[in-house]
Amino acid sequence: RMSADDGMRLVWLDFGGEDSEKELDLLQSPKPFIFTLHTFLSAKVIRLGLVA
Repeated sequence: RMSADDGMRLVWLDFGGEDSEKELDLLQSPKPFIFTLHTFLSAKVIRLGLVA
């Protein structure tokens, strides 16, 4: 449902529901990971035909 990062090395992912928030320490900039994740999810949404 949500993702966030601190711009340094941490990423937070929230999948919804209780105890679904995960914190990842990537040991480097999270920007490439977040970009790849959002690109994948956007392609998935388009493929499923969920675009408004």
